[in-house]
Amino acid sequence: MMERALLRSTLMCVCLVAATALGTVLKPHMVVAAKSASIDLQQLVPTSFAGWKAVRTESAGATEDVQAEIDKIYAQVLDRTYIDAEGQRVMLSIAYGRDQENGSQLHRPEFCYEAQGFQVSGARDGTMTTGYGEIPVRHMIATRRERIEPVTYWITVGERATLPGIGRKLAQLSYGLSGEVPDGMVVRVSSIDSDSAADAYQLHERFVHDLMNALSAPGRVRLTGGAGI
Repeated sequence: MMERALLRSTLMCVCLVAATALGTVLKPHMVVAAKSASIDLQQLVPTSFAGWKAVRTESAGATEDVQAEIDKIYAQVLDRTYIDAEGQRVMLSIAYGRDQENGSQLHRPEFCYEAQGFQVSGARDGTMTTGYGEIPVRHMIATRRERIEPVTYWITVGERATLPGIGRKLAQLSYGLSGEVPDGMVVRVSSIDSDSAADAYQLHERFVHDLMNALSAPGRVRLTGGAGI
């Protein structure tokens, strides 16, 4: 009996040592952003294209605690409002993070809106056609008092477009098995529309379609995870 107990203890020790060694080997160590071309969101995204033009807007901005969290997680943030010839306005927000390990992952827009006093409802997943393939997107409605803001967003992990949850986890795992730590983005398009969320989502799709046509192929890869390219 004593010999069996000793053998069992020895095998357990061996397994623990092996598991620790394997975890060390598989732990991501190469930051993808460090070996790829640097990104400049202000240069990457044009201020005018296909009849859309960026306009100056007055915004109260994020609360201090939300802004502090943004500064901690994201290396770059782009926020612009575009208007077309018909006077329709679309807000574009892109947040870029260099290191998508657990401690510095991109935040889901739901959480950012809720942290600023919005109620989020009507979340559903779908796809958006860009002319260069389809992007998996999430639609939702953010409401604060009289402001009703339909939102469309997606996430990139490295060069893969995905959504929060299992899709993002699988993308991170794939990079992790290669010893890489991917960078990532949250790309969010929204508008103010109290009449029809469906019409707002169609407007978002038109805006993204026009934007993709205005970007270079490398730019589309950066913003869409290479969908259809």
